[in-house]
Amino acid sequence: ALCFMELGLRCIEVASLTLDDFDWNNSIVNIKNTKTHVDRSLPISPTLGRAIVDYLQNSRPDSENRALFIRFSHTRGEPMGREQARGAMRRAYKRAGISKSITGTHILRRTVASKIYKKGCTLKMVADFLGHKSLDSTSVYTKLDTKMLLQAAGIWPGGGSEC
Repeated sequence: ALCFMELGLRCIEVASLTLDDFDWNNSIVNIKNTKTHVDRSLPISPTLGRAIVDYLQNSRPDSENRALFIRFSHTRGEPMGREQARGAMRRAYKRAGISKSITGTHILRRTVASKIYKKGCTLKMVADFLGHKSLDSTSVYTKLDTKMLLQAAGIWPGGGSEC
């Protein structure tokens, strides 16, 4: 879940993570073989780092496979695929009591984009973070907060505050 919520990864990117993608000395994870064929390096937060270490030490099934996320049941020890990653999040949503209308992981990617954009990152920075080639793709992810914009604009000179 943290790979989706902090890094804004696509399902296939989460499923494709390997043990070798992590540069623990520099707190970086390398995202490879992406949809846009552009590799990128993203920061590992202390929270994400601790969660991955805990998973590796206490939960990950034994496997010779270098994939980070390994299947627990059917074909135990084999890499988890995109559908297994998506299914794990759906089950987590259900356990958390989140609306049944939220079933995918892409909403988390959009949330990350909006969050970092609102913190002051440029649209280009958000695009690079998400691995988008086009700023048009990224702009869809960074919804404008109309209420915040109205507060920033204040009262219009010579008129009321109504739009």
